[in-house]
Amino acid sequence: MLRRQPKHHPLSEILALKTKLKRQSGLSTLLQQAESHGSLEQTILQAIPHDIRQAFKLANLEAGTLQLQCHTAAMATRLRMRQRDILQCLNRTLPDQINRIQILIRPATATSRKTHRALRLSKENAQTLLQEAGQTSDDGLRAILEKLARHAKD
Repeated sequence: MLRRQPKHHPLSEILALKTKLKRQSGLSTLLQQAESHGSLEQTILQAIPHDIRQAFKLANLEAGTLQLQCHTAAMATRLRMRQRDILQCLNRTLPDQINRIQILIRPATATSRKTHRALRLSKENAQTLLQEAGQTSDDGLRAILEKLARHAKD
């Protein structure tokens, strides 16, 4: 199977875009802040143990307090247990002194609800259920087996 090659943009287009952004000081400042935030987040995440690193995002760093965000209380607890080691590592790496870590728990929002589709039995399984229903003496069980058999594929 052939794969489509990625689209490469000429260097002149990329350079033109950068010069346009430099002229727009507001957008340029915002992009610089985003790059700074991204590099700070990478540095901070490197101090978090590898087994729980993917669960956290940098929320804020202000006045010696590092705020991290995660989706579950279990991950927050695991980070709290290792908080002292993480603070020592961060204070060796970052120029600003971090005194405490605050963990914000933001549960993931359900993006889509799963719809349950009706399961259909094969004709062979429906026939087996009908045979069992015919051989049982319990009227309630017989009614349930016959109802289940009606779910067979047509």
